[in-house]
Amino acid sequence: MKPTSVLLSLVAASLLAACGGGGSAATDADPGELIQQGKIDEAVEVIEGRLATVEKGSADEHDLVLDHADALSYTDPARAQKTFLDFAQANADLVTPKDFKYVVSSLRTQDAFAEAIDVMHAGKQRWPEDAEMVELLELIKADVAKAADPALAAKMKGLGYM
Repeated sequence: MKPTSVLLSLVAASLLAACGGGGSAATDADPGELIQQGKIDEAVEVIEGRLATVEKGSADEHDLVLDHADALSYTDPARAQKTFLDFAQANADLVTPKDFKYVVSSLRTQDAFAEAIDVMHAGKQRWPEDAEMVELLELIKADVAKAADPALAAKMKGLGYM
């Protein structure tokens, strides 16, 4: 290789590293696609970067919070639960029973039943007769029965669902 080619290769490599070629998640990446690819940490990084700059109480924040809860359900279900419920409490006019169902589904998929119960309960408190909340309750009851976990059963009983 000529000395000029070596020098150009080194410059190109250093530019790549300086521009984020070192493994950071691209800020324009689709978090949903990252989650589907199993790149959970990258998805969380992208979402948290966007959450830091998004207008609070906006529809964009709502969508990011749902993605965040979904991604966190894989690695930190308690944080997923808290993130969503904090947002839901602060932005009651933006959340719907469908949002609660989405987060509960994400948590259930990761066998985070205790956290799923808490999210379901919060939704059930807001919309006790809503069909989606009633359906969620039945799904959680089936999960608890299948898991045969006395702590989960006691939690459901303590909340008045069993």
